[in-house]
Amino acid sequence: MKIADWKDVESYSHLLIPDFDVNRHVWAWEFLRRNKKYQEDWLKFSELKQAYEPKYGKNWGRQEQAKIYVPPKRDGENVTQWSLRVMNESGAEPMDWEPEIFYRHKWHVVRKFLPGPTENLMEDSIFNVSYREFPQEIKYPFDTKKYTLVDESNADLSDFQFLPTDELQNDKLILVFDLNGQMNQQLKAAKKLFKKRYTKTKGHHNEEAMFLTYIRLLDAQDAFIPQTIEWGKVAEILCPNEENEHPDYLVSGRLQDNLVKAKSLSLNPYSLLSGGI
Repeated sequence: MKIADWKDVESYSHLLIPDFDVNRHVWAWEFLRRNKKYQEDWLKFSELKQAYEPKYGKNWGRQEQAKIYVPPKRDGENVTQWSLRVMNESGAEPMDWEPEIFYRHKWHVVRKFLPGPTENLMEDSIFNVSYREFPQEIKYPFDTKKYTLVDESNADLSDFQFLPTDELQNDKLILVFDLNGQMNQQLKAAKKLFKKRYTKTKGHHNEEAMFLTYIRLLDAQDAFIPQTIEWGKVAEILCPNEENEHPDYLVSGRLQDNLVKAKSLSLNPYSLLSGGI
């Protein structure tokens, strides 16, 4: 399903509005709308709507023949037979869904209407998944203990030595500042340490700055189907000011790695909303 012309950056103008900070929900939508399974579900929903809305109007989704049954009904079963069979076989509660509600629930969409893959969404909240902003301030000793086991023998923590922990996730970093020490010296040391750890975790590029490149790569991949991607051409268009010469083709190689990341985000865009990257 074609969403944008990967060769023309103006096709992504809604993501390039001056002084507009594209939030994580919008970026998550950009990756989800390129998810093949979402596109397939949207087409299924559209076909049901086209089949039943002309006859039943706005309440078409409430009709027995339009609903989605979980687990599915067998051929020839009515709703009562299906419900009794499911409860007798598994003890599970049978669920019958209006199609739009079913797909919104499946894809964590909070909007009243299921968005089509060709829609540009610029809303603050699109999914019922949230993310936390970092850095976060740890105000009280008992908060610190949730994350760290403090080494009492280390009296001076202003050199930003790591505190041992059994539970702190690998993608989080806690720094301890000495409020009695020199501020500028500590901030410089903190910036240096954070940059070192961040670069080691994320690589050279800031991840969010790469989102548009990832999206264009997904669109480029679709545009070349069924042929193989011409990486030289892609590199020339996406990175026109970088050398991509034989025999190394460094830009092409990097873009291929970027496409792997792009596919991962398309499969799980909610990682953008749950502190994932």
